[in-house]
Amino acid sequence: MPDNYSPRFQHQDWRDGADLVSAEDPAKGFNKRFRDLQQEFQEIARIVGQINSSLTPLSTTLTFAPSLFPNAPASPWLQTSGIVTKDPTKSEANGWLSLQLPNGLVIQSVVVVGSKSGSFHFRLALQQQPLSSAGNAVVLFSSQLAEDPDGAFNKSLQLRPEVNTTINNTANKYLITAVILNAAATATASISAIQVALARA
Repeated sequence: MPDNYSPRFQHQDWRDGADLVSAEDPAKGFNKRFRDLQQEFQEIARIVGQINSSLTPLSTTLTFAPSLFPNAPASPWLQTSGIVTKDPTKSEANGWLSLQLPNGLVIQSVVVVGSKSGSFHFRLALQQQPLSSAGNAVVLFSSQLAEDPDGAFNKSLQLRPEVNTTINNTANKYLITAVILNAAATATASISAIQVALARA
């Protein structure tokens, strides 16, 4: 709970023809007045910082529908009302989704919900990409589902070692990638939700 703020600075008017302009006067000098103002602003900044901290939740989980954009020329995921599926006539699916994440929080975990059956390479990842370049993307979380059992999955992506997962929207953007390669003719896959758990640093 933020502290209460009570103004402490009280201005005393100077009088024309009566008060001398002074810098060092201990009661009414300019230096004392400006130091008093500086202390008042510092106290205001402290209270505002407490308010900002109290407005930021200790932890939260954001849920995203997987509206995956295609990565041409690869085959796109098929979109249907908040769920994406691999085209049954294709042996691959490749797409990405931009995530709007709150600045300054730390990514704790990433979970992808869906289902799969059959044999294929199936990789999911959360990447941090600099605003100025796509070539220097850093994979923060990733997992391969090829060896997972068929059926519904609730997959927690694995945190890559030694990466910084504090969100910095002034320098980076964040996106999920979902790639299927070399799928057998009878293989199927779908993604129905992506959840990102976050906490205050």
